[in-house]
Amino acid sequence: MANTLLTIQNVNKYYGDAHVLRDIDLDIQSGEFVALVGQSGGGKSTLLRLIAGLEETSTGEIAQDGHTIDGLNVNSRVMFQDDRLLPWMSVQDNLTFGHTSDKARLAEARSYSMKLNWTTLLTPTPTHYPVANGSGWPSPAR
Repeated sequence: MANTLLTIQNVNKYYGDAHVLRDIDLDIQSGEFVALVGQSGGGKSTLLRLIAGLEETSTGEIAQDGHTIDGLNVNSRVMFQDDRLLPWMSVQDNLTFGHTSDKARLAEARSYSMKLNWTTLLTPTPTHYPVANGSGWPSPAR
């Protein structure tokens, strides 16, 4: 029997008067592969941000492993559609940011990141900071 990993119950999301998610109900079981497919502006990214705890639902509840998501969901990871490097953090800190709540995992992630080939990441060292070049293309860190 599969375990329910994620439960979304009667979730609605409003931005002002815009009702962008309406009465969403979904259960995701252990071992399932789920894809959100829909038109541009259909609320796919909004739902993912709610699951990650980056935004709050207007109504309804989202639970992971039986625990209501209230605030940042440390068991979730998000890959944004555009680059989201935090300019005040080094490249290494950006890469390991998701592990900051667990010191053992953070140490392991930092150790792994030190083994990366930094030249493929457009930066000479993990201590450099991301910079914008204004062209829309990734910039080397400095």
